[in-house]
Amino acid sequence: MHSFINIIGLTIGLYASMLVITVVIDDLSYDIQWNKADRLYRVLTKFDGGGENDKFPQAMTALNPAMKENFPEIEAVSSVYISDLELKKEKISSETIKVTSIETDPEIWKLFDFNILFGTPKEFKEGKDNLVISESFQKKYFPGENPVGKIIYHLPPYRNEPIEYEITGVIKDIPSNTHLRADVILIKPSRIESFDQNWHTFSFYYTILKPGTDVNKLTTKVDKWYAGLVKEEKPSTFEFQPIKDVYLHSQFADYQPVKGDYSTIFILSGIALLLLIIACINFINLTTARTVYRMREIGVRKILGAGKRNVVFQFLTESLLFFMISTVFGVLFYFGSLPYIERFLGNNLTITFVTVKYLFVIVFLIIVAISLLIGLYPAFVISGFKPISALKGTLGSGNKSSGNFVLKSLVTVQFSISIAVLIGLIIVQQQVNFINTRDIGYDKDNLIAIDFVSWNGKGESFKVELLKLPFVKNVSITDWIPSRGAGSMGLNIKDPINENKQIAINVIQGDADLPTTLKLHLKKGRLFDNSFQSDKMSWEGYSLNAKEKDSAKALRSSLVTAYTAKILQVNDLDIELKGTQTSPVGLIDNFHNESLKNKLKPTIIFATAPSKYSGMLIRVNPKNERETLSAIHNVWKQFFPNRVLGINWVNDLLEQQYSKEAKFRKLFVFFSLISMFLALLGIFGLIEHAVARRIKEVGIRKVLGASISSIIILFSKSFLKLVVLAVLIATPFAWYGASTWLQEFAYKIDIKWWVFAIAGIITITIVLLTLIFQTTKAAIVNPVKSLRSE
Repeated sequence: MHSFINIIGLTIGLYASMLVITVVIDDLSYDIQWNKADRLYRVLTKFDGGGENDKFPQAMTALNPAMKENFPEIEAVSSVYISDLELKKEKISSETIKVTSIETDPEIWKLFDFNILFGTPKEFKEGKDNLVISESFQKKYFPGENPVGKIIYHLPPYRNEPIEYEITGVIKDIPSNTHLRADVILIKPSRIESFDQNWHTFSFYYTILKPGTDVNKLTTKVDKWYAGLVKEEKPSTFEFQPIKDVYLHSQFADYQPVKGDYSTIFILSGIALLLLIIACINFINLTTARTVYRMREIGVRKILGAGKRNVVFQFLTESLLFFMISTVFGVLFYFGSLPYIERFLGNNLTITFVTVKYLFVIVFLIIVAISLLIGLYPAFVISGFKPISALKGTLGSGNKSSGNFVLKSLVTVQFSISIAVLIGLIIVQQQVNFINTRDIGYDKDNLIAIDFVSWNGKGESFKVELLKLPFVKNVSITDWIPSRGAGSMGLNIKDPINENKQIAINVIQGDADLPTTLKLHLKKGRLFDNSFQSDKMSWEGYSLNAKEKDSAKALRSSLVTAYTAKILQVNDLDIELKGTQTSPVGLIDNFHNESLKNKLKPTIIFATAPSKYSGMLIRVNPKNERETLSAIHNVWKQFFPNRVLGINWVNDLLEQQYSKEAKFRKLFVFFSLISMFLALLGIFGLIEHAVARRIKEVGIRKVLGASISSIIILFSKSFLKLVVLAVLIATPFAWYGASTWLQEFAYKIDIKWWVFAIAGIITITIVLLTLIFQTTKAAIVNPVKSLRSE
């Protein structure tokens, strides 16, 4: 039984640690595989947003040729954007292939070393956009044939006719450990813009610098050059972010689909270490607890001539054997569960003990070293017994007191770790519930979003047809979809308190039905109304700087949030709001147009006639979800028979913002259960040790009339003291860790005292049940058997 429990404890501890280490190592390996990774950077734009420096993972498109022309340190620049495509093998086919694409230009080959299998994708073929597909894509959709030269079709949401792409090459699958994770690469001619234009677009730019370039000096040169070029009061600045940092250090990048979090890496690394510590403490406790049953064996061996070194060697060998058996089982569980872990994470793990053999060798050597190190304490304790005392089955007073102190200390450490993890689980659960149930200022339930499309003049007609459906309550054509950014665009407005500062404003544009569809709460004034001409002015051709326009005619209606009104000092309605070319007609309650990780920001809603390219929000009755979606699809096919409808429940879109936290909570549940189970094995060993050492005392108490309950209470006192001490030790560490994690959120729970109390009560209850089980077994033993040797 002892060996079985020992192997179970070590197997679980080693298995869990290997899993966590795999995830951590894989996360740390992102984008280090590129041959020129040390010279690859992403260009960030930094701008002054109301006193706070904000980063933006894009740069003006005009920078692309300008940087190469003005800075010899820059070897190449490429636009790299991750998007989702709906491809078709046949032009008129209704079957689509959903893929993730890297949309880029021919310069990408100078930056990234994709492994080309066949074709000549580096040679851009004029006439059509070039498509480079992965090996997996080729095997799945072009099995047994060479797809190079074939045409594949894509119908984007802004066109009526499909676009033809020519397949120019096949590459090996892009490794999963990159933030540029994709199935295909779509290569288009470089987009050229000039700083002389009245308007500018932004792109995601990556650059490779020449060897030996000082990045800091280059950044200073670029900032100085740009400031002299635009001659603005507070020009934007730039930052070159190393590509190795993009995955773990991009919390500011809302449009980056693949990103991690360094704090999560730190927490997972700590969990792996703690689980290993708990498993090792278990082994020490259980092995030392068995000394009562092996004292006579050691005594006989010593009398027959075995020295201390021989006994130590014997127990170190046993320790190594236990660890090796546990390692075998742990590795088997590890191999078997890897596919499920990858499914849980949502991506393949590139760096594992299966794919990188030397990692397995390193871990194996570490396990051998740990097994010998951990086996030292039990080995020296047992080898130190005097032969006469060992044959009598008694321990010396010195051995007894010091041994008990060490065992109790180890169990206290075990429970401190388990309680800290349990407290973390409760707090993570509370925060996840908080962000899922918090009032965000608009009704997210029963709300459907249609992705951005080019309406081709049919948007209003489509909207009218939807409103004829019995379960559709409201419909709005809008340039903003929840979870897809903070707004349609941004404005910088002078701070009314300090004119030297500017305030960054998020602008949401939509038709007059947008506030009603979102169910925004009106505090003062009115919402938009189609009966007002100012509530349905077209955005096309509209300019905030068009001085030649008559201001009375140019002003459009807008809604401002309470927070925005406070910041911009909007006290009266129906008066022009400077810098916006609009007139606020209503004051609405604050609402969260970003995730709760971000602080509330000034937001204005512009009323506008439906734009040519936009999305749609549909408010429906809370019943028959499947019938609702089916009916919307049918109406869509009447208007856009060749297009794929991109449709989602807004609730699902918002939940995706917190998918990382949801996974984090599940991980905490898993590790909390493991740590508590391992801690129980430790307390089981200590109780067994205590009961075995005091078995005769229990027999004497039974003879003198002691009840089973009094014996349980006798043993419980000392162990409950250990748990209480563990709670006191775990509390500050758990509070610090949880507080640090919560700093990621602008809106978060307050950590209450009762969280620590609940963790302590749960632990005490579990320990009590274990104590009752173990001590009851000892208490019901016939006293004659307990006292027979006397």
